[in-house]
Amino acid sequence: MTILPRTTSIPPLPDNAPEEAAAADWRLAWLLERPGPPGHGDAAVPAEPAAAAPPPPTWPLLAAALPQEPSWQEAGLPEAEAPPPPAPPPTQPDAAAPPPASAPPPGPGPASLGGRVFVDADGNGLQDPGEAGVAGRLVTLLDAAGDSTGRAAVTDADGLFRFEGLAAGTYRLAFAPQAAQPFSPLGDSDADPRSGVTAPLALAAGEAGRLDAGVFTPAALGGHAWQDLDGDGSRAAGEAALSGAGVRLLDATGRVLAATRTDAEGAWRFSGLAPDFYRVEIASGEGALEPSWRSGLLRLDSGGILDDLETGLAPQAGWPAGPACSPDAEAAELASRWAALHAMLAAELVL
Repeated sequence: MTILPRTTSIPPLPDNAPEEAAAADWRLAWLLERPGPPGHGDAAVPAEPAAAAPPPPTWPLLAAALPQEPSWQEAGLPEAEAPPPPAPPPTQPDAAAPPPASAPPPGPGPASLGGRVFVDADGNGLQDPGEAGVAGRLVTLLDAAGDSTGRAAVTDADGLFRFEGLAAGTYRLAFAPQAAQPFSPLGDSDADPRSGVTAPLALAAGEAGRLDAGVFTPAALGGHAWQDLDGDGSRAAGEAALSGAGVRLLDATGRVLAATRTDAEGAWRFSGLAPDFYRVEIASGEGALEPSWRSGLLRLDSGGILDDLETGLAPQAGWPAGPACSPDAEAAELASRWAALHAMLAAELVL
């Protein structure tokens, strides 16, 4: 009779109980190695005192003996990234601690002073739309006392100029005078009509100041007078020039600005005039209380020349326009009158 080893049915364990599965495997191995009862099979050999059975191994010991599963990299899969460490909690600012020092804001930069030299086409002292700039005019920077600072500029093609990097202070500008282009009356033009120097201008740090100068090209007005014997207003053969007749130049209000006489050819002329509106009166003889002819308003722009006023007058007594004088003396008289007119206009505008 053959004695079969005793077997014990071990129920399957769930996959999620590794410790119980390991203990069951250990008990199965122990039963298979245990000898049968005495009298069956081989002669019984006295058994040595059995040592105390070791306790079933725990799961950590079994897990250490089991083959390790392949890592993520060995399996060909990307290894999962470790989560970032948690951020430290925000700290509350210490109310007693002073605020961090900050850089002071930058201060204002240097000042500047510029402007424009423009053609005052109508002579009103204002920069009207369309009035061109003057290129190549020298401008000198002066201090408050009127002394040169050693800096100068020349206007560009549009009449513009600028002085940069100025310290805060008071400055003047001196526009170089030119006989061919005198200065306009004060208005948008800041240059004195006689000297070309501006009034003082105070500049703060970082401030951009502006001073302009208006100029004009002198205009001229002239014509001829003759003896209109038949009174038809047109010069016929045999009607001679009217020489020595008195001619007066008036402004738009009727104020007399200058006077002259016709020459041997009956010609007369007023030059060096500012752009403005004018009238002309002509008397043909001695002793007349009223002129023989008076024009309407005549407009002269900068550089304008109107010298084709032809006037036929019947010889009669008229008022003298002044003593006969040479051309040089006449030019000096006109220049003196023009300077007086400029001074008067400047005084009226300042007031």
